[in-house]
Amino acid sequence: MAKEIGKIWTVLDIIHWGKEYFENKGIDSPRLTIELLLCHILHISRVQLYVMYDRPLTEPELAILREYCGRRAKREPLQYILGISHFYGLEFRVNNNVLIPRPETEILVDTVLQFIQLHNQKQKIIDIGTGSGCIPITIASKASPDKIESISGIDISAEAISIAKLNAESNTVRINLFQADIFKDSIDKSTMLISNPPYMAPEEMIDKQPELSFEPQIALTDNENGLKFYTYFAKNIHSLLCEGGAYFFEIHADHADSIKSMFQELSSELYVLKDLSGLDRVIWGRIY
Repeated sequence: MAKEIGKIWTVLDIIHWGKEYFENKGIDSPRLTIELLLCHILHISRVQLYVMYDRPLTEPELAILREYCGRRAKREPLQYILGISHFYGLEFRVNNNVLIPRPETEILVDTVLQFIQLHNQKQKIIDIGTGSGCIPITIASKASPDKIESISGIDISAEAISIAKLNAESNTVRINLFQADIFKDSIDKSTMLISNPPYMAPEEMIDKQPELSFEPQIALTDNENGLKFYTYFAKNIHSLLCEGGAYFFEIHADHADSIKSMFQELSSELYVLKDLSGLDRVIWGRIY
């Protein structure tokens, strides 16, 4: 979108230009990308976008759009540019201090919510590596309050905890959020332990999509073999969970057998769930 003196750019002009621009840059969903950027800048919905198709953009609006398009062309995730991400029907603030919530993590949350619903016990829940807080906040928002004693989220990153606190406030839930390093700090026992930990080995990062380079590496890789956190959970499960407590982990499909073997003898129940692509995505169980 060159800066041409006297040229008027309407919403429809921008949509046509943006679709071609992002296609040429190899960006997924190019038309949706430009539409969402426009909606964000103009503070309107996508339905309104087409009602206002002939609305001209002001020069300040165009300047912001040029900046956003340039950032997305460099493969910065759209969620970071917009500053928001949607998960389980809720809206979360995100920046490059927190992992962008993934649709597959909704399977983890689904499993937790079903477990809570099926058991009468009041649950004391902790989410380790909470990031944006999307997991505990969603649980607090969707679960029956009479089945929850407390919900906590911890993260090693102070910046992540700050974002999670803003998200808890904007989604009007009350949960405990605090900074901690599970490898150094003691954690109170819970009845439910949840985690979507870093599970990529460093060598896996090389061939991944460029957008991942913008996300916090500490939330993506354990800088070992991808099993560091699961090994810790297995070794310390009885100090983390009350007797009969339940654990719920998102996993890398390639690690399913290894993680299952870690928890097999510790568990009275053990299940592995697949995502929509047929890949092993969640492991959960109850300890003796």
